[in-house]
Amino acid sequence: MGGYPPFYEIHNPVLHYFKASYYYAGGFEGGRTITADHGPGFLRGQAEVMLEVLPYWQEYSPAQFFTVHLANGGTFIAGVTAYNIHGITATPALMRWNFVKRESSRSVPWAQAGGGILWTSIAFPQGEGNSVLHGATSVFNFTPQVAFGDNIFLRKNQSLNFGIRAIHITNAGLGDVDPGINVLVQASIGYSWWK
Repeated sequence: MGGYPPFYEIHNPVLHYFKASYYYAGGFEGGRTITADHGPGFLRGQAEVMLEVLPYWQEYSPAQFFTVHLANGGTFIAGVTAYNIHGITATPALMRWNFVKRESSRSVPWAQAGGGILWTSIAFPQGEGNSVLHGATSVFNFTPQVAFGDNIFLRKNQSLNFGIRAIHITNAGLGDVDPGINVLVQASIGYSWWK
């Protein structure tokens, strides 16, 4: 789950406003180690290529009020009702560095970076259509990201996984406007089977 208070600049007649949203996702990932152990000291590890697919992705935007600032210096209070946007995201270009596990340790920390795509049921962010507040965004977005985490081995070939991810969401000009999301921070938990 993640949340963000983005700052949007939308002109004629609105200059900017703030909005809060929350995100939920679920799915699976698979990976394959592609190198032997490399690197000095605590950086020693193995490279792994991965694919992540999240068929459940949701933005929840609660009902809220915000101050709208006009070009002439005036303001007024506006509001939006609660809504959900559903989507699917895939990250086919994901590279992870697994720091080498010591024999006495049950922990294998990791760091990863990658890029993916996000498809949503309606234009995202800010909902659908070409209204003054929403603008024409896109149902397709790109998701460059970095993450850090840890695999905690409960059995020889099974681990509980924890991670923190920072994702940037942008339509890269596919829509008329690209408010994007500068940084969406997500916490994750999962379970892995190793071969």
